[in-house]
Amino acid sequence: MKKSLILTHFFEPEWAIVNKINTIAKSSSITPIHCPTTEILEETLSKIQSDSRVLFFSDEGLISYVQSLCKNNYEFHFEIALFIDTKIESVANSVSEIEQVKYLIGKDQNESFGRDLAILIKKFKNSDILDLEKYLSFGADVHRTKIYNSKQKHDSVAEIFDFISGWGDPGYSHPYDDYARKVSEVTDELILNAIFNANPRLKSADRSLEFILSEAECVDVAWGFDGEVFGVSVKDYFGKFNRETVMQYISAQRHFDDVTGNSSAGLGLKLILERTHNLITNVEVERTTEVLALVRFDARNRKFEKRKKSVYYFSVNTKKIS
Repeated sequence: MKKSLILTHFFEPEWAIVNKINTIAKSSSITPIHCPTTEILEETLSKIQSDSRVLFFSDEGLISYVQSLCKNNYEFHFEIALFIDTKIESVANSVSEIEQVKYLIGKDQNESFGRDLAILIKKFKNSDILDLEKYLSFGADVHRTKIYNSKQKHDSVAEIFDFISGWGDPGYSHPYDDYARKVSEVTDELILNAIFNANPRLKSADRSLEFILSEAECVDVAWGFDGEVFGVSVKDYFGKFNRETVMQYISAQRHFDDVTGNSSAGLGLKLILERTHNLITNVEVERTTEVLALVRFDARNRKFEKRKKSVYYFSVNTKKIS
């Protein structure tokens, strides 16, 4: 196995984050190296062997520096994760052309922050990227179904809506009907994108019409709840979704409600990101694309809306990590 390294260098270091990254890296048998200055960082990078794999954590205050750093065309595999405090759309726009930046992590140290970092580091190390179960606590049931036609899509979305809307106490005002609506809209968009944007045969088809898919075109849907995180994933078997497209769609400055009436994967991603907290894209190149949306339900809608958002893009192929 190729040697994996984790480097950290921040414009405004938060030692709680640095220590958490270092601890998780060590527990995963990966060497962590904190570089307090750009000089130490560049010296460290210059000594890394060409067959190594490097995951570099930094923050949005160093985007310009990261961009110049990536012009060095290092021979080793190099991926970058940025912690962000501002609106994710603005940061995605700034990094859309920096191909090494694959992870935008909202600087919100909530109850699952450490778990999210651990999953990222483990997926980076092992290149085992697919499956919703990685994001749910042990023991959570994952419900799975295959979509071949319009009725199955409708039934799958309705099942999720009914599951979430049934939580609230009927005697009190609660946000779960709204959460059910948001998550069912997200699920519907994920499925539509997998059917009509990933599939070459249906790219120009009318989304409002009924559809029938062959075995090779079917879409896998999975969802589950572990008591803290609700997750839904949709998988197609084309593997065409690239990082640049994800970042460009996310960086669009218009709010989803201002662009209703358009049909595109970009519109779908805008809706998904605005209604969830974590958006994860897993791509086995030319084989599979899996898009996951994760949400954390709060007793108050206001807290739900204020949570930081994160975007992750993982891709592998049979020869190398890309």
